[in-house]
Amino acid sequence: MELDTLKKAKEIIRKDPGISVNTLTNREKTKIVDALRETYPLAELLSVLTLARSSYFYHRAALRAGDKYVTVHTTMAEVFNGNYGCYGYRCLHAMLRQEGLRLCGKVVRRLMAEEQPVVSRSRRQRYKAPRPTIYSPEILKRRSLIKNG
Repeated sequence: MELDTLKKAKEIIRKDPGISVNTLTNREKTKIVDALRETYPLAELLSVLTLARSSYFYHRAALRAGDKYVTVHTTMAEVFNGNYGCYGYRCLHAMLRQEGLRLCGKVVRRLMAEEQPVVSRSRRQRYKAPRPTIYSPEILKRRSLIKNG
């Protein structure tokens, strides 16, 4: 049974073959238990993986719940693309509040980091000091011939 759990861990989590049960997170252990639950009893799997029963059911419910910001993702994309991709997180946050979605700024920034919207506005040009022109020796020789000439 322990060998099967390690094989499933390799398949599901895609970690190196030298993984230990102790280094896995509870969420990863929950995925392994769900995969092997048809072949082994739940109590044995939990004891082999050293996972508490309450932790298993908590992470199982969290995995099944999905993303709670699905509507926010679509609304953010509509607002961002509707304004030609010029809005940063502050403007997006204000527009989402106008549409009735109350989120804090940190959540808006995190969701933007997940989506990685491309802002179309270019940055301000930096000042570039004029550089003296360096002439080749042939040009300098020609100029001196014209002046003296």
